[in-house]
Amino acid sequence: MPAGETDTVVAARGNRARPMADAASLGPVRRMNLSAAIADRIAESIAQGKLPAGSRLQSERELSDRFGVGRSSIREAIKTLESRGLVEGRQGEGRFVRAQDLAGLVQPPAGPLSVTEREVAQLYEARRIIEPGMAALAAERAAKRDLAAVRRMLERHEERVNAGTYGGAEDTAFHLKIAAMAENGLLARLLDAVFQALHAIREPALRSSPAIKLSLEGHWRVLEALEAHDPEAAQRASLEHLDRARRLALDVVRASDAATEPAAW
Repeated sequence: MPAGETDTVVAARGNRARPMADAASLGPVRRMNLSAAIADRIAESIAQGKLPAGSRLQSERELSDRFGVGRSSIREAIKTLESRGLVEGRQGEGRFVRAQDLAGLVQPPAGPLSVTEREVAQLYEARRIIEPGMAALAAERAAKRDLAAVRRMLERHEERVNAGTYGGAEDTAFHLKIAAMAENGLLARLLDAVFQALHAIREPALRSSPAIKLSLEGHWRVLEALEAHDPEAAQRASLEHLDRARRLALDVVRASDAATEPAAW
């Protein structure tokens, strides 16, 4: 990598050391900017072909020495690159540059997001556009073994509902499984990014017993349409399920906003 890369990051380090009025509160933000700068530099080298697909990244120690930063910043930068789909880890071998495909066009958020009521509504609009179409594709393309796996998944989810341990992770797993059966990596990655953006909202929306049961009932209806290989029925079932989920999510946002409103004087 060009020598200028090290200079840029070292300069960022120098800036962090300057005394500031509220350095304690700004420190973590500046550290995240440092790791983001490193990730951007490596991503630029990949885009320019200096690190072609299949290239092995240097070790954390080597990258730490090259950029003049601590290993924690390197680890954060690598996590960012992995979330962008630019690099992947191989057990016992290290991390390598991934061959880019259409799925690489979508970059999921690197961490949790705080979303407004309007943004939640927009994210559910995106889901209403994406998921019913993916359910229709899955109805046409799903193999018997995939459908059997989804049925076993929902049976396990019923057990978790009865045990009171069902949550957002299980709910998301169902939707991403349907996305995988649609056999469109770009749409699946886009949906994954939407779910990550909605994570903080969907978890509390699934805490009430009626909400969980309604969600699971919607999943069963989608599966029945898939098993019948009926694209139109799968699309309808997905839309109905999403409309209920949207109402629940917006209720959670409004309740949260009401709880944080300052008292009137």
